Amino acid sequence: MIRRQELLITALLVGLAASSSSAIQQEGRPWKAKSIATFKHTRKVRSAAISPDGRVVVSIADNDRADELKIWDVATGKERAAPPWPKGHVNSLVFSGNSQRLLVAGDSGRAAVTLIWDLSKNELVATHEDQRGVRAYPLALNHDGSRYATAGY
Repeated sequence: MIRRQELLITALLVGLAASSSSAIQQEGRPWKAKSIATFKHTRKVRSAAISPDGRVVVSIADNDRADELKIWDVATGKERAAPPWPKGHVNSLVFSGNSQRLLVAGDSGRAAVTLIWDLSKNELVATHEDQRGVRAYPLALNHDGSRYATAGY
């Protein structure tokens, strides 16, 4: 039996709130937090990120052989895509400034792997596997997602 995990994403409202246990302290003043979506995952969620425009959430879940990467639509709460990830682990991810591309980096167990996913077309743009390294970490992705820099070892 698979135990379902839930990934809860919250958004901060701009208005100040009265002090309460659900308030988040920002610059010494409480901000009210409101849940905007809940996403169901079949594995234990290790990490998540939200796009700069707030429309997309990406989650990374642990799996025995390969991490599970999922892209979610915040407005509907539905899964948009599950980009293929080779054996190994996702180490980090970054969105382009215009929220159109996603850079994912990690390892396949034998090489450093980087993939670029086009969020507007919902498709894989490029995959790079570097046999010289074991792990890759994205450092930067330019505004339109056409260039990136990674570091690894």
